[in-house]
Amino acid sequence: MVAVQTALIAFISVGAAAGMRILANAANWTVACFAVSISFAAWVLSAIPYTVVRFDESLDIYHMNPSSAPILCRVPLWLMATLQHVFFATGIRSCICVICR
Repeated sequence: MVAVQTALIAFISVGAAAGMRILANAANWTVACFAVSISFAAWVLSAIPYTVVRFDESLDIYHMNPSSAPILCRVPLWLMATLQHVFFATGIRSCICVICR
């Protein structure tokens, strides 16, 4: 997912720099959604070692906390993965609006 998002951000950026007529609001929304989704993907990926170390506590990894940081420990892993996919889907829909207007 991150590779697709990065490629689409580059595609939109090159198109905007080349003077293509694109919908600016949709392009901004696409880049913002992809940036948030990439951040959530990095958070989920970085949670893998912490989750593996805690396997003896519970085998339900989706309800484990992805971090030991005070603020981040309140958000379960399933919510982070869900938000990652929601922002990815929203970015894709917005990207379709940019390209196919």
